[in-house]
Amino acid sequence: MKQLPAIIGGLLLFCATATAQEHSPRTAEGDRALLFSINGFGDFGVRGAVAATVGASAVGDSGIGGATPIYGIGAKYFVAPRTALRASFGLGVSTRASDSGGGGGASSMALAIAPALEYHVVQSGPLTGYVGGFASYATRSSGSGGETSEYSTAATSISIGAMLGVEFFAWSVLSLGAEYQLGARFNSSSTTSAGTTTDAPGTTEVGIGTVAVRLGVYL
Repeated sequence: MKQLPAIIGGLLLFCATATAQEHSPRTAEGDRALLFSINGFGDFGVRGAVAATVGASAVGDSGIGGATPIYGIGAKYFVAPRTALRASFGLGVSTRASDSGGGGGASSMALAIAPALEYHVVQSGPLTGYVGGFASYATRSSGSGGETSEYSTAATSISIGAMLGVEFFAWSVLSLGAEYQLGARFNSSSTTSAGTTTDAPGTTEVGIGTVAVRLGVYL
């Protein structure tokens, strides 16, 4: 939890410098927002929403485990008072053609989708607290090869769990949030070389983690 004091300190600093007027949380049916991630307060580090992570690793401070994150588009929509559906989608594809000097081509692909359900159970001024559940699917693959060799790797992670979070409305159209997650992630991977595929042993991770500070822009 090494990042938690920095997250809390950053949130307190932001709240202290925000407007003194209190804004009620946007939790009515039909409220909607785009979601972003903030990974640091030095340069503010605003990125797309973390859709999911892929690959096995020790349980760390960013979500369930510290594997490679896949960034993408995130949004949430309140389908009923205090009840919101949240979803993130990430996609990345890159290719490099082989050159005339005999260098092999290369390609990589990353895909992630992560639905979640929030239920806001308590409200105090501009602050609201919620519980919920989440799931995610993420896969990442890469390959390279030339005339005499071909090599590729692939990894897939499936996560499921519960979450506990808070959301602070500095303005009526802007919120900051932080979240704990308790869940499990199931990882699988394989390598292919010269036409032969080898599956690595699957791994399972269970733990509690925190996610990056979430920035919500309400529309």
